Amino acid sequence: MEQSFAALLRWVVRLWQSVDGDLVLALDATTLRQTFTVLSVSVLVGRTAIPVAWAIVPATQAGAWKPHWRRLLRSLKGSTGHYRVLVTADRGLYARWLFKDIVACGWHPLLRISAIGSCLVCETGQRWSWRPYPDRSGAAGGMDR
Repeated sequence: MEQSFAALLRWVVRLWQSVDGDLVLALDATTLRQTFTVLSVSVLVGRTAIPVAWAIVPATQAGAWKPHWRRLLRSLKGSTGHYRVLVTADRGLYARWLFKDIVACGWHPLLRISAIGSCLVCETGQRWSWRPYPDRSGAAGGMDR
C-alpha cells in the first residue's frame, strides 16, 4: 500500500482548489483500544481530513515512531505540486528531527511545542533576551488565549 501514498496525494492535489495557494497536511497518532496505533498524514479539508499516508504499529510495543514518520514523509515528498505546504502536528509529536525532515521536503512545519522551554525575545531596540514560554493556561498572570 505504501507505494500508492504519493499517487493518492497527487490525486487529492489535482482536485484541490485552494484560494490562497496553501495545502495543509496534519500528522496524527491515534491509539485504538490499546491494540494498535495509526500514524497518519492527512490533507485538511474544511472540518475533515483525507488520509493520504499511514502506518499501523502495535500500541503496546516498545520502540520509536521515528522510522515510520520518516518513511511516510519520504513517500510523499515531491507530490504536492505548486502549493505551499503547511504541516501541522500536536505537541506530542514534536521532535527536532521531525521539524528538519518536514523542511527537507520543502514544506513549512507548524508544530505545537511543549510549555517547557524558552524563546529569544526582542525587547527594546536591539536587545534580545531568553525568556520562558508564556503561561497560556489562562490562570492568573498567564496570557489570554
